[in-house]
Amino acid sequence: MEIEAGLLRDYANPLLTEPPADLMKRGGAYYSTVATQLLNAHHNNLARRIL
Repeated sequence: MEIEAGLLRDYANPLLTEPPADLMKRGGAYYSTVATQLLNAHHNNLARRIL
């Protein structure tokens, strides 16, 4: 929970221009890649399986 609390503090900073360093400690480094592929496939009705 410490990492999450730190991330929430970092994201509350309106001057933040890059992902916080603690983001890599949390895991899920490729979540955004998979999420955007999934949204693209769904939105464009591509009938793809995203693994």
